Amino acid sequence: MKPPVKKMEYEKVPTNDFVSGFIEEISYDENHMFKGFKGSPDEAKPAVRIVFVIEGLKFPKKTSWMKFNYSAKSNLYKKYISSLVENPKEYMDFDLDQLKGLKVKMLWADNGEFQNIETIRPADGKKVVPLNTEKAAQFPWGQRLLHH
Repeated sequence: MKPPVKKMEYEKVPTNDFVSGFIEEISYDENHMFKGFKGSPDEAKPAVRIVFVIEGLKFPKKTSWMKFNYSAKSNLYKKYISSLVENPKEYMDFDLDQLKGLKVKMLWADNGEFQNIETIRPADGKKVVPLNTEKAAQFPWGQRLLHH
C-alpha cells in the first residue's frame, strides 16, 4: 500500500497584467547543483535566486536558482540585471544586494505547474545605480571576478 499523493497547492500570481511588489531578499548558494546539459554531468556552481513580496499575495515568491554570473547570456543578466540596473555591462562590478528593497512591476506567466517572471521593471522607472562604476573591461576574465 502507498500513502495518498499529496498535491501542493501554490498561491498563484495573476498573469493577465503587471503586478506590483518589491525585492525582499537575494538568496545565495555557493555550491548549488545544476543539472547537466544534454547528458553532461551535473555541476556544482555558485547560484542565486531573488525573493519577491507581491501586493495582494500572502506568501513571497522566488525565482528559480540561476547561475551567479553576469555573462550577457545568463538568465540573471538578461532578465534582471539588464532590466533593473542602470547602464548594465557584461561582468560589471555590481553587488546584487543593491536590489534589495527595490519596488518593481512584474508580468508573470504560467509554465506548467510553476509560474515565471516574463518581464520585470522598476516600479518608478528609476533603475539601480551601481555603487562601483568601474568598467567591466578591467576584468577580461569575466566570471572569475565573482570568486575574489
